[in-house]
Amino acid sequence: MGNGQKPMVGARVPHVWKDQIEGICQETGKSESEVVQEALPSARHSHRSVFGSH
Repeated sequence: MGNGQKPMVGARVPHVWKDQIEGICQETGKSESEVVQEALPSARHSHRSVFGSH
């Protein structure tokens, strides 16, 4: 991975997660990628999913 690019990760998620991510994007003006990147460290520290269990 050169030129400052970051690796791409894809995953299938429940529809409710997708809806929540899109809502956060609309509220904050951030991209889905930014929202998910910010959510992952929070989930890691709390040892649970940011979007609930499914």
